[in-house]
Amino acid sequence: RLVSDWSSDVCSSDLLRLLGQNAGLYDERFGSALGIVSSIALLLVGVVWSLAVLGSAEEKRRIADEALRESEERQRLAVDGAQIGMWSWHVPTDVLEFSPLCKKLFGLDADQQLSYPVFEAALHPDDRARTSEIIRRSWEERTDYRIEYRTVWRDGSVHWLAALGRSHYDANGKVENMMGAVLDIDDRKRANLKMDEVQARFRALVEHSWDTITVLDLNGTITYASPETRRVLGYAEGEF
Repeated sequence: RLVSDWSSDVCSSDLLRLLGQNAGLYDERFGSALGIVSSIALLLVGVVWSLAVLGSAEEKRRIADEALRESEERQRLAVDGAQIGMWSWHVPTDVLEFSPLCKKLFGLDADQQLSYPVFEAALHPDDRARTSEIIRRSWEERTDYRIEYRTVWRDGSVHWLAALGRSHYDANGKVENMMGAVLDIDDRKRANLKMDEVQARFRALVEHSWDTITVLDLNGTITYASPETRRVLGYAEGEF
């Protein structure tokens, strides 16, 4: 299906919530999006009431068309406001479609023709096999597809994305299509990697220090003792 046709599926609140939680950004960027999506339900209740009390078929069609346009606009605002890129993949024909924002997040041109090999080529080489494996496993287990991976732009820059997808199956149980969304998590991921680097440097400094260094919890229990501390007190590693 075209992007405009399946936006309502991808914009479901549970899918957005899963993506936001997976990216660690639910509170900051997904709250407003979910609020907009949830309000669509109230809109539809009003439409049902209007259709029940208004008699003419023409009037019913007009109300339904207006409701559909408003619903689509609210969903578009929710997605754009949360900076969510949307995608759809018709698996049997390998027809892959990205929304304009999704192409931007992958560093692709707006007129880029897409297929799975094109998508895979845009991924970091170290993430390609893992991505294919997670997709395959999601089909076998009939679960949502969730992953964080790196995409490499044409200028050589590397960007982290969080992706979530949901598969649909035909009557024979074969995968017909996947639909989902991606979110830029580059800032968060780089901050986490920087923190890991700082912690590794600190640990290396402590491990090679001649000072006695210990870490205690709030109850006064030693949770860490440096090698020098263990040597001075006569303890072997793991005895604290």
